[in-house]
Amino acid sequence: MRAYSLVPVLFLCGLGISQPLDSTASDSLRTSSTWPREESDWVRKVLALNPDIASQKLSLQSTRVEGEFARRGRLPQWTFTGEAAAYPDARDPVVVGGVPVLAGQKEWATEAGAGVKQVLPTGGEIEAGAVAGYQKSKQGVARDTQTVHLSARQPLWKGRGKYADPQMAVALSGIDESAAMADLRARILDIITQARTRYWNLLLKARQLQSLQADSAYWAQSMLSADAQYRLGDLSEEDFLRFRIQNLGARQSLLEGGQAFRQALEEALKLLGPDAEYPADRAYHADAARILKNQGLALDDDYSRLPAEPKPGDNAMAEHYPTVQKLARLLEKNELQRERAQNQRWPQLDLEATWNKPIEGRSDSRIAAVFSWTIPALSAGRDLRQLLLQAKIQRLDSSQAAMEVKAAMARLRDQYGIQKERFLLASEKVALERQRSLIAQRRHEMGDISFTELQLSARDRLQAEQDAATAYVALRILVAEIEAWNGESLAAADIGIEGEIP
Repeated sequence: MRAYSLVPVLFLCGLGISQPLDSTASDSLRTSSTWPREESDWVRKVLALNPDIASQKLSLQSTRVEGEFARRGRLPQWTFTGEAAAYPDARDPVVVGGVPVLAGQKEWATEAGAGVKQVLPTGGEIEAGAVAGYQKSKQGVARDTQTVHLSARQPLWKGRGKYADPQMAVALSGIDESAAMADLRARILDIITQARTRYWNLLLKARQLQSLQADSAYWAQSMLSADAQYRLGDLSEEDFLRFRIQNLGARQSLLEGGQAFRQALEEALKLLGPDAEYPADRAYHADAARILKNQGLALDDDYSRLPAEPKPGDNAMAEHYPTVQKLARLLEKNELQRERAQNQRWPQLDLEATWNKPIEGRSDSRIAAVFSWTIPALSAGRDLRQLLLQAKIQRLDSSQAAMEVKAAMARLRDQYGIQKERFLLASEKVALERQRSLIAQRRHEMGDISFTELQLSARDRLQAEQDAATAYVALRILVAEIEAWNGESLAAADIGIEGEIP
């Protein structure tokens, strides 16, 4: 009976796993970046097209607009007024002892004014202005009026310095902008991690599909030869049935592999939003390499090359993690609002000064201390107690978030060592299974083992190669997760932790 070998075909459809690497070899393969070029290009494409990031950037811009107008509130504020009035109820002047008491009672008047107000860093404000008008009395007497004035106000207790409305608005808007920036970084970090994870999952499914396509093609070709031999009586019915069963199993595995590849492709393309171009060829036997090439991806990563070991995280990294940064900004905002709520409980004591000077007349000046106090200040007391409680909650949240970052980095470092060893063992198993397949091939040709034993040996080799590829992708995904926690993902994507987002 003629023997049919699986080994040549399996060598062609293998996943590229070479001999196992020792630690010295893996160290020599390390580079300054853990990102293959194709992976980096894919992540940049996702960052450019992802709609969630675009939406988050718009939210940041909205917060910046609020900050811009809050800062404008500290600039000089100009006011222009105008008025024209008639007095239809005007009466003749009252004369007492031959002297007009209400002489020049107005019949109509016009008036226009301009003024400017400048807030001070101390919480006070200075206002200056001028008013000019024209009046006509009932008796037909007309006169012009011009007045200039200057006033200043400075709080001594409540609303002084940084607790003044303009200063507080600028400070709070700055904190809100920092929190919005942290939100954007967190969203970008999440998208980067998703992009890298789905990228490696997609490549794994594509390689598995290629392997299953080659396996199915081999069994289809074997069935043609087996059918001819069975008709000639050179192949037993039992072996012929085994060929048919293996052919059906390969076709079924190919269907499942094609479905898994399509699902992985769709999950990856979802990150591109409405601009994603889905392939027209959705058949299970589609050329995965061609489909990926059309998406700007390629199956040319060397699965025998260990990724560069990610940098270990330290305690300082927890302070720069976007979620921790946002909680820190919220706590800072709460502290500022709490201080202002405490300030609002003070009495109101303002020092005021005014000066008025008509063009024709004497100047009038005034200096006063204005005191007022609402007792009890219920709203201020309520706000203060609420802010104190919120501050306690936010401190707990910040501590918990920082602890989670540190714990995650420690956990992932342990997992990295385990997953790296798993990949090295899987690579070593591939080499052994390849050697065993060659031995089984020779023994089958000599008639020492049955076709079933040869088939099982080839299947073990194929499974070992797939396991090694799976272990490699799992290692890559783990590296992506570690670099998301230690800050390397943002830096590798040209988005520094402390840098500006374009």
